Amino acid sequence: MKMMPAGGMSLSERRVSAAVTRLVGGGAALLLASAAGNALNYIFGMFVARALGAESFGLYAIGLTVFNVLALFAPLALDVAVIKFVSGQLSAGQMGRARRTVIGAGVIAVVSGLLAAVGLALVAPWLSSSLYHKPALSGVLVWWAAALPCVALTTVLLGALQSFQTVRYTVWIKYIWEPAGKFALAALAVALGLGLYGVLGAIVSVLAVSALIALACVGRALPHDGSRPDQATVAFPAMLTFSGPLIISNLFGVLAPRSDILILGYWVDAQQVGIYNAAFQTAAIIALVIGALDTAMAPIAGSLIGGADPVPLKSLYQVTSRWALTLTAPIFVVMAVWGSDILTLFGPDFALGASCLVLLAVAQWFNAAAGATSSLILMSGHSRVIMLNSIGIGVLLVAANLALIPRYGILGAAIASSACQIVVSFIRVAQVWHLQRILPFTGSMMKTVSAALIAAAVGWVLKGELDGGLAAQCLLALAVLGLFGGALFLFGFDPDDTATASGLWMRLAMRRS
Repeated sequence: MKMMPAGGMSLSERRVSAAVTRLVGGGAALLLASAAGNALNYIFGMFVARALGAESFGLYAIGLTVFNVLALFAPLALDVAVIKFVSGQLSAGQMGRARRTVIGAGVIAVVSGLLAAVGLALVAPWLSSSLYHKPALSGVLVWWAAALPCVALTTVLLGALQSFQTVRYTVWIKYIWEPAGKFALAALAVALGLGLYGVLGAIVSVLAVSALIALACVGRALPHDGSRPDQATVAFPAMLTFSGPLIISNLFGVLAPRSDILILGYWVDAQQVGIYNAAFQTAAIIALVIGALDTAMAPIAGSLIGGADPVPLKSLYQVTSRWALTLTAPIFVVMAVWGSDILTLFGPDFALGASCLVLLAVAQWFNAAAGATSSLILMSGHSRVIMLNSIGIGVLLVAANLALIPRYGILGAAIASSACQIVVSFIRVAQVWHLQRILPFTGSMMKTVSAALIAAAVGWVLKGELDGGLAAQCLLALAVLGLFGGALFLFGFDPDDTATASGLWMRLAMRRS
C-alpha cells in the first residue's frame, strides 16, 4: 500500500495545493490592483467619448495608439534590463553601482524619448494630412509626443523600483495616481470648455508628475553612498545587448495588436474608429483576469518546471485555465447579450459596434480558456520562442487587417483580430504541449461553457421580450447571472477547486484570528 503523509494527501497533491494557494493569493492581489486602475481608465475613455463625441474620440484613439507604440519602444526595453542588472547588484551589496545603473538607464530613456517625441512632432502633419486625411489629427499627435520623454523615464524608474521585489510603486503610480489624476484634470478641462486639447494637456501633465514621483521614489530607495564614479562603473553595452531582442519583441507585441486602429484610421472616418475602439476596450476587460493569473503564475511555474514530478505543474496549468474561463464567463455573457447597451454608455452612436464587441469577446474568452501559455513558455527558458511568436503573430494580424478592413470596415477589423487571437491561442497551447507535455483543457470546462451558453440564450430571448428601461435590464442581467451560477452549481464543481477554496478560506480565517 502506498504510504500517505500526514493530512491524507500525497506529496504531489500537497505541492499542487500549495502552488494553487499561492497562485490565488498573488493573482487576487494583482487582479484587484489592476482592476481598480483599469476600471478608472475604462470609465475615463467613456467620459471622453461622451464629452467630446465619437469623432473626437476616434482622433483620440488614433493618437493614443501611435503614442502607445512609441511609448513601448522609447525606453529601449531598459526597464527589463534594469530589473535584471540592478537586482543582481543589490544582492551583491553594490548600492553605488546600482544607483549608477539606474541613472544611466534613465538618461538613455529620456534621450530616446526626446528623439521619439521630436520625430513624431515632425511627421505629425504628414501623418494627419497625407496618410490619414484627417488634418485635426496633427495637433493631437503633437500633444501625445510631449508625453513620450516622461513615459520613457517613468517606465525605466519603475523597473528599477521593482528590483526591490515590490510592486507597490507601480500600483500607486500606474493604477491609482495616473487614472485618478487624469480623470480629475480632464474633467476640469472639459468643464472649462478646453475640448480635446484640454484633455490631452491634462494627460501630459499627469504623466509628467508620474515621472517626478518615480524620481523621488528612486532617490529615496537608492541614496548616494559616497562612492566615486570610477568605483561604480556600469556595462551599458551589456544592458543594451540584453534589451535588443526585447525591443523587437515588444515592438511587434504592441504594434500588431493595435494595427487594427492604425489601418482603420486610413480606411474609415474618425467616428468609426471611435466606435471600434470602444468595443475593443470593452472586450479587453476579459483579458484582465487571465493577465493577473498569468503574472501570478509565472514565478510559481518557474519553481515547478524541471521537477521530477510533472503533476503539480499540470494541475496548476489546468486550474489556472479553468478559473480564468469561469471567472470571465459572466463578463462574456453580459457582453454577448447586452453589448449594444454597454456601448451606448459611450454615447448613442457607439451601439453600432455591438457586433464587433461580441466577436472580440468570444476571442478573449477562448484565450482565457487557453490559460497562462506565455508564462509557461517563458519559464521553460524559451524567450526566443516568445520573440518569434510576436513576430509571426504581428505579420499574420497586419495581413488579416489589410485584407479585411478595406472591404468590411470595423467589422473586418473585429473578424481579423478575433480570428488571429484564437489561432495564436491554439499555437501557444501546442507549444506548451511540445515543451512540457501538458494541456490546459479538461472535461470540467464544458460545465462552465454549457452554463454560460444556457444563460446567454435565456438572456437573449428574455431581453427581446422585456419592456422596460435600464432598471429592468439590470434586474434581468442579475437574474441571468444567477441562472449561470445555479447551472454551474447543478453541474458540480471540480474537486480540486473545492479543496483549494476550502484551504484558502481556512487560511483567511487563521489570519483574521
